Amino acid sequence: MTITSRHNVASMMLAAAGFALFAAGVASAQADCKPVSTFKTIEPGVLKIAAPDMPPFFTYKDGVMAGFEGLFFTRFAKDNCLKPEVIVLPLGGIVESVRNGLADVGGAGLNPTPERGKVVGLTHPIYYSPAVFVGKNPSGDLDSYDGKTLGTVTGFNFNKELETWGKANVKIYDTADAAFADVKSGRLPVMLLGGLNAYYRISLVPNSGLSAVEAKPHPVVQSFNSKGRTNVVHTKGNPELTDALNLAIATMRKDGTLAHNLEEVKLPADVLIPASDAGEN
Repeated sequence: MTITSRHNVASMMLAAAGFALFAAGVASAQADCKPVSTFKTIEPGVLKIAAPDMPPFFTYKDGVMAGFEGLFFTRFAKDNCLKPEVIVLPLGGIVESVRNGLADVGGAGLNPTPERGKVVGLTHPIYYSPAVFVGKNPSGDLDSYDGKTLGTVTGFNFNKELETWGKANVKIYDTADAAFADVKSGRLPVMLLGGLNAYYRISLVPNSGLSAVEAKPHPVVQSFNSKGRTNVVHTKGNPELTDALNLAIATMRKDGTLAHNLEEVKLPADVLIPASDAGEN
């Protein structure tokens, strides 16, 4: 064997040894991880997450979750020794993906309605996000849009109620981006959106002339009669996962993580639901 050959063999042996040490270190780190809670997931060791690309609530880029729910899911997965796997879907597909076993958990900004509770698990609420009308000098009175076109986004719980009301031409968009773009350009006179999402989007275009106003209570659209609350939807019939998520929410509320996350994504601190109103006490 030549000197060059012996050098190559030695180099490969050193590389193999280095890789073995690295793999052993990773395995050891994983073995040393002690989960805060114990629960089943669709795939052992993995937390499958379904969420829309909807800042400031959730974004996913280069393998990193961000936004309020993104930060929550990152911490929840880490605390429970799980590898996060993300499926980015339109808002209207989140509940169905969880219902059909494609994801363990889903976000973002979803209200814990009785209808959703029939098909997915629901957690304690996290923050308020009331329905708002977005446009140029919009009215908060639904009846003022009688005979007009009113935009909304698939996945909102008030959509069916708007159809029952039936006095406007309701145009349902697949994404909030598309609806907001049409309002900004004037192609759509007004749209309904979750308040936090609306205020965030308007803040990005300060000279657009757009504003938002909270929807007034209405006898047909019951969703307008109470301030929207958000929660984490998850696989139904998995009470251990429900308990784990509720514990995580309560812990992060108590230790200030949720408030810090709101500040990081530039959302107002007063939207955080207090523990006394979240069913934690």
